Amino acid sequence: MIAGYGEVGRQIAQDLQARRIPFVVTDSNREVIDALRGQGIAAVSGDAAIPDVLIQAHIARAAALVITQADPMDASSMAATARALNPDIEIIVGARTAQEAQAYGQEQPGTVYSGDAELAHAMATHVVRHRVRAAET
Repeated sequence: MIAGYGEVGRQIAQDLQARRIPFVVTDSNREVIDALRGQGIAAVSGDAAIPDVLIQAHIARAAALVITQADPMDASSMAATARALNPDIEIIVGARTAQEAQAYGQEQPGTVYSGDAELAHAMATHVVRHRVRAAET
């Protein structure tokens, strides 16, 4: 299940579709939900921090809950509801900043990815590879 269909949620959905992995999207924007349904994508309108929305999205049967962007309190609420209904669910949270990632880490909602940290890691990896190639030539 993907909670939030902004830029990150769209990319995750595209990657899952390419791998033919089924998913349900929740988003509070009704127009987004209608467009997804028009494309044959399972989608539920509403704020995933509200337990009824997660229930309607069949969180009890989901393998994973991907929280693309949420306030740490909302993410903790989503994670608690998801775990109450599905104790084995994998929870993945996207944090916008390192500070937000730290806040999530204190709440322990699941695996947390920080945009800042992921970007820094990718750039550092690129520099290291470039140095290795330069040293080899």
